[in-house]
Amino acid sequence: MPSHYSTALSPLKQPIAIRPDCVVNEPTTITVQQKPGWTQGDFIAQRADGSTILSSNGKLWSNSARKEFQDASGLPLFSLRRAWLSLARHYWLELPGGGGQEILTVRQRWSFGKIKLDFTLRNAASPDQEEEKVLELRGADMLNEFTEVSCDGSKVASIRRKMDPRSYKYLPVYEVGVASGMDTAL
Repeated sequence: MPSHYSTALSPLKQPIAIRPDCVVNEPTTITVQQKPGWTQGDFIAQRADGSTILSSNGKLWSNSARKEFQDASGLPLFSLRRAWLSLARHYWLELPGGGGQEILTVRQRWSFGKIKLDFTLRNAASPDQEEEKVLELRGADMLNEFTEVSCDGSKVASIRRKMDPRSYKYLPVYEVGVASGMDTAL
């Protein structure tokens, strides 16, 4: 991704995170690539130097489209699940062993031709850790090749989808520019 994607993002006044240890102190570009496999939920997120931030594994035959996320060492971070009978595509994140406690919810909003998602999370980087933040993910074009994430009117991330013809079955690669103060796990 060209460096202007991540440097055009203004730093946050207060960090936003579900994992405070994953907050970046400067604008950062990460690459998220789908891994070949039986499920569509297998991804790996890497820094520009090639080091792994996290990876996910989708569960084959899961009614809730469950995805398990691990850090670079393989330790579990959280699970992403979809409500089974939800017309609006409601998703949520829960910590391992969290007893189903939602730390982030995702709701798909109706939009003609462009992606529109709202992420509501408890900000673990706020002093009281109970502050709720809403991240708005909006497709910038009809093909959803460019997407922006904003919070309180400020752009906090930009996502560019591209197809790598060298990859197996033309799997998508996402280049994500993340603002200073954002959690890269988000």
